[in-house]
Amino acid sequence: MFERHRELLGSCFEKISDSGILIAGVGGLGSTVAELSVRTGFKNIYLVDYKEVDEPDLNRQILYTKKDIGNLKLNSAEKRLKEIADVNIVKINKRIDENFDIPDVDVIIDCLDNFKTRYILEEKAFKKKIPFVHGGVKGYAGQVTVVYPHKTKRLKEIFGEIEDEINPPQVFPAVVTLVGSIQISEAVKIICGNEDGSLMNRLLVVDLSINSFDLIYLS
Repeated sequence: MFERHRELLGSCFEKISDSGILIAGVGGLGSTVAELSVRTGFKNIYLVDYKEVDEPDLNRQILYTKKDIGNLKLNSAEKRLKEIADVNIVKINKRIDENFDIPDVDVIIDCLDNFKTRYILEEKAFKKKIPFVHGGVKGYAGQVTVVYPHKTKRLKEIFGEIEDEINPPQVFPAVVTLVGSIQISEAVKIICGNEDGSLMNRLLVVDLSINSFDLIYLS
């Protein structure tokens, strides 16, 4: 099923197949990232979530349909992903907190919806020297950057102290799939060693309401 992009990736395709990827959150961003990771060729995928599918999720969480409402996201996601390709899915039904243990993976993709949890996970990734692809969305806008231990700024250095909103923000569905697509592209660059082309020490900010794509240099 990979004939249409295997040659584009060349020898890196085997690296992708052999690598382990952790997707933190299988909601809006996580749904896109998880599906694209399978379609790209990742075979060892760790999914972290603890919530059930809700009706408001269906506008942007592309792994789920009405029949999944009330089911654990991890179970519905695993079923859908295995319908696409033969993959090894490891489900981690836990909250990410100070007691969370990161498995042995090659890259972590942040698809979380709050900065408190992001900072906890990024700190753990930093200690284990695991590259961390951050993505976030709100309204029509989104951002992506790569945090690479001892090579880039830390997440808190980039964003500072952010107080998370009490109520979930409004989100335009198209920006979710766009940001998730960029995140999996960055994960591929990490696995393939393409640091020059990656968002290391750069923050990409998109706003679909005015079709703007701004690249902010962080170093």
